[in-house]
Amino acid sequence: MDRRELSLLIKDYFPESALDYVTNQIISLNFKLIISKKRFSRLGVFRPSKNNNKPVISINYDLDKNLFFIVYLHEVAHLMVWNNYKKRTAPHGREWKEQYRKILIEALNKNLFPEETKESIINSLTRPNFHKNLQKKFSDSSIENSNLTRVKNLPENCIFTLCNGRSFKIIRKIRTRYKCQDVKNGKYYLVNSQAEVTSYSTL
Repeated sequence: MDRRELSLLIKDYFPESALDYVTNQIISLNFKLIISKKRFSRLGVFRPSKNNNKPVISINYDLDKNLFFIVYLHEVAHLMVWNNYKKRTAPHGREWKEQYRKILIEALNKNLFPEETKESIINSLTRPNFHKNLQKKFSDSSIENSNLTRVKNLPENCIFTLCNGRSFKIIRKIRTRYKCQDVKNGKYYLVNSQAEVTSYSTL
């Protein structure tokens, strides 16, 4: 696939200002970008190369362009850290945070973000957990625009339904996830606090 074909394939997912940058990066870093179906546990994921195949970055298709680009850069930082350190670092350790910050600053300097998002990104970079604050802010904005809510915003012990139609009862919070009981089969699952909810009811 040549550069023009790649650019046409991804143009609907990234801000126009970032399109050339992303196209060149995919080619130079030699990885496979997958536009994934909607996942409720994560927005994106990086998988190292295996059996001589290319590394893979997959991102949920339903994100707005600003969030898609931010998640993309998040996963590219994982790729770069893996290329340098392999398994010798924590997934979101110091090396990754430094690399992600560097990538975001580079993107800002190249004016790759739309004007309306720049201030939010700059403000996030001044905070210790900038990566969490940044993704949360744009994820929340995406939810507001779609008239949906999140598991983390629900009252205790309520029953909620996800976009895939499955219904759960909240049991308790465990770090960034919630232990929930499937209403239909009675089994317990960990549901991401950021998962989108279509409806809920209190007991």
